Amino acid sequence: MGEYNSQIVKQLQTMYEQFYDDKRGCTKTTGSTGMVIARRSADLLTDIFDLCLNTKYTNEETKQYIKTARMPITSVWKLLDDSSVNKDTVVNKIYYCNKKMVHDFGNDIMNVIRSRDSDEQIGKYEDIVAKLRARYVNTSKFNSKFMFDFEDIKINSNKASLKEIDTVLDKLEPYRKSVVNSLLNDKDRDVVGYIMYILETNVNTKAKNEIREHVVSRLGE
Repeated sequence: MGEYNSQIVKQLQTMYEQFYDDKRGCTKTTGSTGMVIARRSADLLTDIFDLCLNTKYTNEETKQYIKTARMPITSVWKLLDDSSVNKDTVVNKIYYCNKKMVHDFGNDIMNVIRSRDSDEQIGKYEDIVAKLRARYVNTSKFNSKFMFDFEDIKINSNKASLKEIDTVLDKLEPYRKSVVNSLLNDKDRDVVGYIMYILETNVNTKAKNEIREHVVSRLGE
């Protein structure tokens, strides 16, 4: 199974039970045992839980382990909907994710989160989480709504105010796919279909070439 040199997943399981508010989807600053952590640490922990539980950063076995209070690693296999699952395989998968977390975050992240005087160190871990989210978070929930290509925009954890968010969403509103699609009636759609035909086919008549040139000039590069 390899050396379980830093029990980050075990500590996440404990912190999830004590601090995570399922109803609100965020981490509290005061845990169920009375332990208090800084607001910035709580926000970081929320992002880490989101990364671990809602993306492909961890496997299903590790997700189940973190969410199930006081569940031993050796018992997680009982929670899985697979009668053929092997207990040792499940344990190894959780160890694998723990090893990955140690590689990405180091051994001290949970001590830093629990510390009340760790702002500088917290910033380092916020950057690490942001980079991991950029790799593992599915952005289709946002991208699929608009006609824009957002591939050059990287996910980041830099907080924006509600006013800033609304300003950007207001700018994007005319370009929502649902809005754009509603602009076209059936005749308009026929015209779009003909434009696509003109651009994608090689029918070379004088009339069609003139239309093609006109469309190309209107569309630009």
